[in-house]
Amino acid sequence: MNTKRLSGIELLRLFAMFGIVLSHWGGHGSWQLESDNTYLCNKVFLQFTQYLGEIGNCIFILITGYFCANKTEISKDGLIRVITDVKVYAFVMWGAVVMLGFVPFTVMGGVKSVLSIIYPNYWFVLPYLAVFMLSPWINLVLHQASNKALKYYLGIMIAIEMLLPLMKAPTISSNVGLFVLLYSLGFLLRTKKISILKKDKTPILLLSTGFMTAIISLIILDLLLPVFNLNINLSMMLIGRFSFLPVLSAIGLLLWFEKLNIVSPIINRLAQSAFAVYLISENPNVYPWFWKLFFDNIEFYNTSYMIPVALLQAMVVMASCIFIDMMYKKSKSFLTCFFYDKTLESPKE
Repeated sequence: MNTKRLSGIELLRLFAMFGIVLSHWGGHGSWQLESDNTYLCNKVFLQFTQYLGEIGNCIFILITGYFCANKTEISKDGLIRVITDVKVYAFVMWGAVVMLGFVPFTVMGGVKSVLSIIYPNYWFVLPYLAVFMLSPWINLVLHQASNKALKYYLGIMIAIEMLLPLMKAPTISSNVGLFVLLYSLGFLLRTKKISILKKDKTPILLLSTGFMTAIISLIILDLLLPVFNLNINLSMMLIGRFSFLPVLSAIGLLLWFEKLNIVSPIINRLAQSAFAVYLISENPNVYPWFWKLFFDNIEFYNTSYMIPVALLQAMVVMASCIFIDMMYKKSKSFLTCFFYDKTLESPKE
């Protein structure tokens, strides 16, 4: 039973990473949004890719809370695996771009790539590891909390991490705090300690609210902002990291994919490389030139086929990164087996 659910959620993990890659396609290209509506459809799509990326970020933390809800101690193997992958990809990608001549060689550049956890090259990794290491204690508090205490806890966390930043008010909000909130929501999705999460219509209600509100709001704002000569970034307040809409959509998707009756070793295997897609394509030494050189969105901003091109190019990037990670895992497995077997060999007389 759990295996079926795991495959469904692993499929969601892949979709989440695809949304993140698509958001990088939209965000790292040369097309800068202007306060005009010459290409309204393409502009709304470009903004919507950022929404998909934020949903993907939320989903990864929700899934972590979902899977770790009943754990009482830190998974040391999982922690070591994440740290190792981050360090390996940070150093290898830095070395590759240096050899290709895209980034000049500096000793500090090499040091920062080796110590990529201390010098956070990826904004997502450090708060993710912090929450991962805190997870047993978060679980303990949430398991023992009453429903009333949970409501107070969620209300306070939502106010600090989502409402105050949205209003540009002074706040103690941080990525770690937001990740704790999302982890807690993932925990509650698994344990169903909140009654509304048990209702059959909840997933479609959350999805329709999140997606339709985001799309309609973007269209209306893109039409009105030029009229009133307002900043185009105003629309990002609705779909940014501290917005309710990506969180609602992410929760709805997790609840929906949780119910999918799927058993697929292929999906599970591909999903193991999802995090590596981020580590490769969003490496700080790679993305500043990679997207503009190979997949620059400005080449298609005034065409009728920008959307299919964006989807195709994002799929190419994601498939390439998954292939690289599979080769990395195979080589790591081969070397582990090779050296392990060597240690078991008896010395020759």
